[in-house]
Order: sequence, then C-alpha cells, then structure tokens
Amino acid sequence: MARIAVRNEHLTVAPRTMRLMPANRGRERADRPAMRTFINLDHAFFAQPWRRYLTVALCLAWGLFEFVMGAVFWSALFIGAGVIALWQFRQIDWSKYDGGH
Repeated sequence: MARIAVRNEHLTVAPRTMRLMPANRGRERADRPAMRTFINLDHAFFAQPWRRYLTVALCLAWGLFEFVMGAVFWSALFIGAGVIALWQFRQIDWSKYDGGH
C-alpha cells in the first residue's frame, strides 16, 4: 500500500478501490475513548440516587417482562444491562457531584 502525506495526515491508498482512506482506520486512536467507556454511567445526571434506582429497576423489570413473554434473548439483554448498570453505579464515587447541589 502506498502512503501519502497530506497536511500532516497520513493516508493509505486502498489497493482494490484506489480510494484514499485514513492510515489508522480500524485501529484505536489516542483521542478516542476506549471501548470500555461505551456505557459510561459516571455522569452528573445519575448523581441523584432515585435516578440510579429507577434505571436499574426499569432494566430488570423489562427483562422480567420479556422473559415472561417468552423472548429469552431480549430478557437476557435487559437483565444484563440492569446488572451492568447496578455494578457500575456501585463502583462510582458519587461524592464528586455533591459540590454543585
């Protein structure tokens, strides 16, 4: 593959299409957050406890509803989301958001 420097950006010529594309395509860049922050619940919106409880309760309740209706995949998806939310909410130090209220 040929590399072309254009305004301090390195581009790669794709061999089949002959189109220019970024050289780091498909690789994680330093200015992007990692995939582990895909579901980031560490936000001031969730600083109030009732919002955290409601988020977890809705996910678990909807997962239970889907299970009762026979949709096992959606049930597992929503129950998993509820468990992940519960786990993340318990890991976060919420005292850092108390200063503004």
